[in-house]
Amino acid sequence: MDTVKKTFLSAIVLLSLLMPFADLMAQGDSDIKNRWRSEVEQVLSAFDTHYVYPETALEMRSIIQQKSALGEYQSIDSLATLLAELQADLREVSNDGHISLHQKADIAEPLNHVIPITESQEKILTSLESLENSVSTVGYIRLDKFHPSGLQKERFITAMNDISSADSMIIDLRENGGGDPDFTAFVSSYFLAENYHLWSIIDRDSEVVFDAKTASPRPLEIKPFAGKLCILTSFKTYSAAEAFAYTLKHSARAVIIGEATGGGAHLVDMISVNDQLAVRMPLARAYSPITKANWEGTGVIPDIKVNAAQALSRAKEYLAE
Repeated sequence: MDTVKKTFLSAIVLLSLLMPFADLMAQGDSDIKNRWRSEVEQVLSAFDTHYVYPETALEMRSIIQQKSALGEYQSIDSLATLLAELQADLREVSNDGHISLHQKADIAEPLNHVIPITESQEKILTSLESLENSVSTVGYIRLDKFHPSGLQKERFITAMNDISSADSMIIDLRENGGGDPDFTAFVSSYFLAENYHLWSIIDRDSEVVFDAKTASPRPLEIKPFAGKLCILTSFKTYSAAEAFAYTLKHSARAVIIGEATGGGAHLVDMISVNDQLAVRMPLARAYSPITKANWEGTGVIPDIKVNAAQALSRAKEYLAE
């Protein structure tokens, strides 16, 4: 009897000793189960509020929440890894390569979509030459950035004046990653009529928030060019540079030569999620009054498709025909 009593008492003592450890284990399981849940929810909330297509934001929320409930993010041991995996999942659901997730500590302030212009992008290269086997001349302008500065506009005015005697013109956008829509409209004013409706910007509620138009009246310093125009493109041509090429193509004002462009017709900005996180996402989209669409995903399709490296020589051949 004493032996049974002692065994029973020993079991009680052992159980009392193990209970705190059981509580800790239960707490640990709870922590793992809830790991990253707050961060995931805050990211999804940012898409709910800002993403250009609300229906796609709902689809992203549904699928990401399912993955979270199944514990697919629980084993991740760092915020950087979480953002990489979550970004990949969001892009897969939306088929949107614009989406990116960032730790604020890794982002240079301010948090916006404006990319600093480099010294090489500031330069606007020009030349004027005779076409082979022709008495005609062609002006060439290489423009690597549509930068929103008065100085860049002055440079473009000077460049156009330098080749104003040309019979035809080539604008090289093969290295142009985009820039400012206002500058795009300014350049377009050389080749299209005054007050020409270039494109609109439509927000997530399908409301027009901005109509891009050529200058009206056209400033005296802008001397319109009426000759033949070729625009050179590559897969690097993007955003505002695509807007220029797309609009002049569908206005029947220019021939596009080279490769299909990158396909970025959305306006993208950085949205703060919390003290640590930010999300870059599309907030609005471009809309052409001519095509009733835009170049998102497909890019601007050239009229004459050639490798980007051959685009300049092919343009000269075309203009000499």
